[in-house]
Amino acid sequence: MKQPRYWVGVASKDHVLKAIEGGFCQLCHGKNNPLKRLNPGDWIIYYSPRTEQNDGERVQAFTAIGKVLAGEPYRFNMEGGLAFDRRDVQFVAAQETPIRSLLNNLSFIKNKQSWGYVFRFGLLEIPELDFQTIAAAMKAEVAINPMTIDWTKISRFGAPEKSAGYLLWQVTHAWQRQVDEALLELGITHLQFVLLAGIGWLTRRGDLLTQVQLAEFCTIDVMQISQVVRKLETKALVNRSTHPTDTRAKVLTLTPAGEATLKQAVPQIEQLDAAFFGRCDQAGLLAELIKLQPEV
Repeated sequence: MKQPRYWVGVASKDHVLKAIEGGFCQLCHGKNNPLKRLNPGDWIIYYSPRTEQNDGERVQAFTAIGKVLAGEPYRFNMEGGLAFDRRDVQFVAAQETPIRSLLNNLSFIKNKQSWGYVFRFGLLEIPELDFQTIAAAMKAEVAINPMTIDWTKISRFGAPEKSAGYLLWQVTHAWQRQVDEALLELGITHLQFVLLAGIGWLTRRGDLLTQVQLAEFCTIDVMQISQVVRKLETKALVNRSTHPTDTRAKVLTLTPAGEATLKQAVPQIEQLDAAFFGRCDQAGLLAELIKLQPEV
């Protein structure tokens, strides 16, 4: 039996809702060639940038998931002489899921800052693991292949919720989603906030701070630090200047706008943290997290 492949199609939310209602998929403004790449048994997830194609409100979420049915692409004629190619899909119940909550766990998105770039062609194939990650987040019931694994032989846990790793993954992403939503009003991402806070803390006594030092403090790759700092620089939140004794190094400082943003963000995030972690013993949790910190 041919193994299924996994796809992400791009369409505005209003078009996706029509596709769900009609039990079909339509790609790249109704073109035939993208549909010919799909085979019966393949799975397709729809990603919707906006509510409507041109001037709709921002959605940036996965909005539907379905299985490609038997049959070839077919031409569908609409009023006004328009015609689009479609093929039949059986959609399953699923919850709309914002993409930002999944970015760090999707391997097909290499650049976590310019993540929208991968969707530019309207259809892309993704790994099965990424498909499963999205499907799980959408709470979609998808049966891909019959399971042949005897879990009692490969895992010492009787259920996922018995695994500390699984629970940590769930809690981390629940917390990240709340932080992302809170920072959206300030126009910055979670990672940008981390760097702003790192710069603010490390320069609080007037010390010179380089990108390498910031990377070590935040335990983030230097190249990624450089990319995010450039974004913050374009937003006029961070200044980069040449180091007085090492011309190869860049010195980082917050601009007045950066300081103002940080003054707003820190109390807001600390209040969020207090509410989120307030359901457990915070002192005990902090002590355990310190034990798990990587050695630098």
